Amino acid sequence: DRPAKELKGFEKLSLAPGETKTATFTIKVCDLKFFSEADHAWKAEEGSFKAIIGASVSDVKGAVTFNYKK
Repeated sequence: DRPAKELKGFEKLSLAPGETKTATFTIKVCDLKFFSEADHAWKAEEGSFKAIIGASVSDVKGAVTFNYKK
């Protein structure tokens, strides 16, 4: 079983009213890996993933989909 969401990075930004800033994250292959008990190894599955950006888990600001292929 895998969790529905996993935290892969965060950056705290302080903003004045009306101000915008850009936070950049790079998702690496190691960020996609999980421990497979069946294989007794760390592995990353190919597929489509969604990166969700938000102020909190309940305050989603945006999302982007990306694909991983070995």
